[in-house]
Amino acid sequence: MAIRFLRGQSITGTLSVSSTTTLAAATVSAPSTGDDSTRIPSTAWVKDQGYITSGSLPTVNNNTITFTAGTGLTGGGAITLNQSFNETITFNNSITNNNQLTNGAGYTTNTGTVTSVALSASGDALQITGTPVTGSGTLAISFQGDTTDYINGEGDIVAFPSIPQGDITAVVAGTGLSGGGTSGSVTLNNTITNNNQLTNGAGYTTNTGTTTAGNTQTFTNKSGNISQWTNDSGYTTNVGDITGVTAGSGMSGGGTSGTVTLTNADKGSSQNIFKNVASDSGTAVADNNNDTLTIVGAGSVTTAVVGDTLTITGTDDNENYYVSGASQSGGTLTLTRVGLSTLQVTGFTNASNSQTFTNKSGNISQWTNDSGYITSGSLPTVNNATITLTAGTGL
Repeated sequence: MAIRFLRGQSITGTLSVSSTTTLAAATVSAPSTGDDSTRIPSTAWVKDQGYITSGSLPTVNNNTITFTAGTGLTGGGAITLNQSFNETITFNNSITNNNQLTNGAGYTTNTGTVTSVALSASGDALQITGTPVTGSGTLAISFQGDTTDYINGEGDIVAFPSIPQGDITAVVAGTGLSGGGTSGSVTLNNTITNNNQLTNGAGYTTNTGTTTAGNTQTFTNKSGNISQWTNDSGYTTNVGDITGVTAGSGMSGGGTSGTVTLTNADKGSSQNIFKNVASDSGTAVADNNNDTLTIVGAGSVTTAVVGDTLTITGTDDNENYYVSGASQSGGTLTLTRVGLSTLQVTGFTNASNSQTFTNKSGNISQWTNDSGYITSGSLPTVNNATITLTAGTGL
């Protein structure tokens, strides 16, 4: 933490930060010519936030932990605590032969010789030869029967049963048909070529007649709907007397028959145009496609229109006021301003003043911790826990 003073100032004595926090007696010397501030040493502050120094940290020792290989293992080693690098301890299994192990399962090294191997099968579908084999020999298996036999579920050979056979001896044409035959590929044909060969079960008639221009007759459709008739005259259900549709201004298309189409030929709707103009006081909205945006001059701003050119002119010639320089002497800050009088601010501290600086909450946590103090609560816990190494599988 640091309190900065103007160059060339010093404070001697006790500097009080608040009613509860007081600096130890210290002397703040004037800074060097190239320094812009004087820092009060951090040792002068009362540590109300529990900050500690590195000297108050607990000591971490350099004890050595030794790992020793036990029965059936080789390797091991030692590691030293409180070091900045990693170490690896390696153990190896030294048992390479089962004769180094206790035979708790009772395994033996018994050996022997098979004196006879025999093979048998159920049913009569397989023939086995060479069985049994004693010492050495060959077992042979061969299937019995032929292509007219099959093997049932019991492993026996069974002959296929006879499958009944038959032949079509004739194809005879019936009523309304002709053709047929008694051998080879035969053909049947339909002999009905006229409806007078059929029974008129529906009661259709053969009424005939001729209408004339002077006759008054009524033709009744079965369902009473004209949509069942063929419209060979092109009648429509449309009513009216429109003889043509002509495209007017800003339109294209039209026609005198069929279905016609009108298209908007005004390409303004497909161009990038502004219909609303926004400002810091509101938005001017276009009311129609031929609306007019009016620009009005006010104050020192005037407008002029010549042809299709709008000129906006500002006539403000006021001077701008600004600070052109600053200096400090004897606790007084002087500001030089263009267009205005010189401004002086007093009340700054100097080398002869004895002043008290009060922290708003009286808490050191509001100061910059430039000394790197830490709190005891941020330290890692150093405990006396026990490290237990447990043997795993094979250890």
